[in-house]
Amino acid sequence: MSIIRDISFYKTVIFDFDGVILDSNRLKSKAFYEVTKSIDLNLSHELVEYNKLNGGISRYKKFGYFRDLCDKNTIVCPSVDYLCEKFKSYLLSEFINCNYDKSLIDLRPLSNCDWFIISGGKQDEISSVLNHLSLSYLFQDRIFGSPKTKEDHFQNLIDKKKIIRPALFIGDSVYDFECSYLFEIDFLFKYEWTEFNEWYKFCTSKNISYIKSLFDLLI
Repeated sequence: MSIIRDISFYKTVIFDFDGVILDSNRLKSKAFYEVTKSIDLNLSHELVEYNKLNGGISRYKKFGYFRDLCDKNTIVCPSVDYLCEKFKSYLLSEFINCNYDKSLIDLRPLSNCDWFIISGGKQDEISSVLNHLSLSYLFQDRIFGSPKTKEDHFQNLIDKKKIIRPALFIGDSVYDFECSYLFEIDFLFKYEWTEFNEWYKFCTSKNISYIKSLFDLLI
């Protein structure tokens, strides 16, 4: 299988955030558990597994899934908005401890094009983390997250001719690949921090290029 290595070929490069730029997937799984464990422990574990299998979609959909589970089991559950606020509060106190892919900085001079972030994470949280890490200059105002979906952002940016082909999307989930496929954008799977345990089987079955970290693009 050939691995995409020459990033200079692309006129647009798009990154997912959690699990690609920031090592935050496990943190978010823990946050889903901490926020819901007092409601029902078994359903909390089910939510965590759902999160791992559905990386890249917004917390609103994931907490909506949890509420549906509670309804089916006649368990009282707070609103999705309330759960999202608790989730946000937990993350903001923990994000500072997350590692990030430092090869991102060395990669930038090799790519003479616009860089975007399209993520299922909250847009304001992503901007805040990037500011804290002094990485905002890499993306400027091209950061897009929830509550809009990735599909919405891709479609909007393509309609406005902001995404110029050939384009590359670097992600770490099945959903990321599906978005790339839908909009006919090349896809590269980054597996170092993914929580999708079947990533290798998935990538080989779909003939998807993959890398461990962004450092692989510097070699």
